[in-house]
Amino acid sequence: MSLTVHFPDQIYIEQIRKHLWSGRDFGRAAVMVGAGFSKNAEKVSSSIPDFPLWNQIAEAMFDALYPVGSVEEGTRQRWKASMTSGAPLRLVSEYEAAFTRASLDDLLIGLIPDNGYRPGSLHKMLLSLPWADVFTTNYDTLLERTRPYIHDRKYDEVLSVSDIPVKSRPRIVKLHGSFPSQRPFIITEEDFRTYPRRFSPFVNLVQQSIMENVFCLLGFSGDDPNFLNWSGWVRDHLGDHVNTIYLCGILNLSAFQRKLLEGRKIIPVDLSPLFPKSEWFESDVRYAKAMEWFLLTLLQGAPPNIIHWPKPVIGIGWEPSENLPPIPPGPEPLSPLGELSPKPPRNNLATDELVGILQAWKKKREEYPGWVVSPQDNREKLWDYTEYWFEPILDSIGQVSAPENLFLLYELNWRLEKTLTPYPQPHIEKVMAVVEKFNPFPRFYSNEAESCPDKSEFASLPWQRIASYWIELYFAAIRTWRENLNGPRFLSAMEALKEAVKQKTEWQSRWYYEYCLFFLAQSDFSAVRANLSEWKPTPELSFWETKRASILAEIGELADARQVAENALAGIRSQFIPGTTDYRLMSQEGWTMMLLRGIRMNRFGEDSAYLDQLTDRGEKLATYHCNPWAEVEKLETVVRGLMPFQDVHRETKRGYHPKSEKVTYHMMGETAYSKLQPAFNFLRIYEEGGIPIRAGSTTFFQEAILNAARCITAYTPAWSLSSRLRASA
Repeated sequence: MSLTVHFPDQIYIEQIRKHLWSGRDFGRAAVMVGAGFSKNAEKVSSSIPDFPLWNQIAEAMFDALYPVGSVEEGTRQRWKASMTSGAPLRLVSEYEAAFTRASLDDLLIGLIPDNGYRPGSLHKMLLSLPWADVFTTNYDTLLERTRPYIHDRKYDEVLSVSDIPVKSRPRIVKLHGSFPSQRPFIITEEDFRTYPRRFSPFVNLVQQSIMENVFCLLGFSGDDPNFLNWSGWVRDHLGDHVNTIYLCGILNLSAFQRKLLEGRKIIPVDLSPLFPKSEWFESDVRYAKAMEWFLLTLLQGAPPNIIHWPKPVIGIGWEPSENLPPIPPGPEPLSPLGELSPKPPRNNLATDELVGILQAWKKKREEYPGWVVSPQDNREKLWDYTEYWFEPILDSIGQVSAPENLFLLYELNWRLEKTLTPYPQPHIEKVMAVVEKFNPFPRFYSNEAESCPDKSEFASLPWQRIASYWIELYFAAIRTWRENLNGPRFLSAMEALKEAVKQKTEWQSRWYYEYCLFFLAQSDFSAVRANLSEWKPTPELSFWETKRASILAEIGELADARQVAENALAGIRSQFIPGTTDYRLMSQEGWTMMLLRGIRMNRFGEDSAYLDQLTDRGEKLATYHCNPWAEVEKLETVVRGLMPFQDVHRETKRGYHPKSEKVTYHMMGETAYSKLQPAFNFLRIYEEGGIPIRAGSTTFFQEAILNAARCITAYTPAWSLSSRLRASA
């Protein structure tokens, strides 16, 4: 069935879905639940009477006021028909006048078997959705009793006006009282007339929500007194200052009834065409199936929860019952992680396999949430699907034609950087053998490349993309040579890129950052300062300013570092768009706050209030895995328990000069590499996150740094030594 053809109101459901899922904690949609929804509850036992609707309550009141024999039966039946459907509030007022308010309350408690029912699956579906608020005119406690079944969001309960200031969104707001004793139960004409004055905070709460959110009405009929009173109040008090209000359900509307509702600023979402009466004879079953389809459609609108990247979460957690119309699909889910197995089938990969890897890895990279440093759990899952593909790809890369060979190496390098994994030196040479076949900057970079944009046969290649990937891979090699203190290769490459990186501010910032880290590793603070003096501020690249501040902090320029970091934090925060969840910016904010914490801790208590603010904000960012302090502490625990791994062959040869010798460390096996992965991760996390190893008297996780450095001594002795010197200075 094509819903867009057979169900024109689907366009309104799509609007509700869009607003409902516009934020992570709760969206920009609220719901008001009426009595009809309570009929979806489950009976505790078969002897429990059905939940009554308005007309059934009115009939009970009429029979009490006008018992059989009180008037001529024909007249009585005409009165009953007119008063129970046309003037139910007048009938309620008569009942109160005849039998007192206490009797009216007792009648409601007796007619509505609250304790005889428990929340049904539709109640659980309803509260599984990220409503900004849930309002209800019902007296029963079914919604409140649904809360223990909902594990991914917490609904506060608002029973009285005094609860409003102390309860947080999302809330379940009982507008008309609540069983057993939260009174008055709003039901008489006088109750509705005086409600805006007596319960103005509730009125203001609904008013605010209607102005801020798309508003859904569930469980109401077009002639429900609660619906008529609230929709009338909206027209009278809000005018044009109102978002769309949708009345959803089995409405069975004629064209004139629909027009009447639209005149009241209510858009009907009539599910009747999907559930024709000719196929659904029992009205309760028909209504329940329609509500199930509607709620499942809203649930299906959930965007993929990218906090679980790279592993997708499949399904919405609810299986549709039989005979439901098809559920309209929601946003495209994350691509499957199992597009490749954790291990390749063989070392020598075929061309089509390599192209498949390129496409799958590119898709997964494009889904990345944007964390500065991928959280540990996400990082480990990515490494599981990268580790054993590393060498087979490098061994087979010659089979891939240009420029796909460069693109595949870029995807591999991106995964290594996101898993904080360094290249073994022989591997980076294989990468550079491909990189040097391209020259996207012939005006600024000299080499004998096979491919460059100046050659007509290569002019049609995507050189903008090639240039970006080429620079990234070149920087990966530069970083490897820096970590191994291979000065000649590092300095030569940096000089070769000097003019090319000026084409993009971000490249130039990274170029200066690499130089500063290189000289920091040698404790050459004069050279660091010389490069900092040339590294111009880039306010438009706030997180590169954070990294510049980290270099200033490590050489002791704390006042300048603090100013630069505070400006960077302000710049990052200014980019947030209200109502959206931006993991990239929240992650940058978290790392910048961590840097500022370390700088400000040098003030010996003067900034305790400021540090408390950073802690509070960090707790909120942790919800999105954007609190770096928590992530570093998790990794620190692992690193402090590591032991140096000695599975490395040390070869010594005599040099040409007397008493000189050359020591070569041969690459360890994959077992040793895996065991040392946390140590490499820990040392790389500092420069990725823009955190100095030391800022004045503050050292970030000194013992873990020293142990990580000791563990990698046999593998990368230069990196080990420089890290220990920086941590112990």
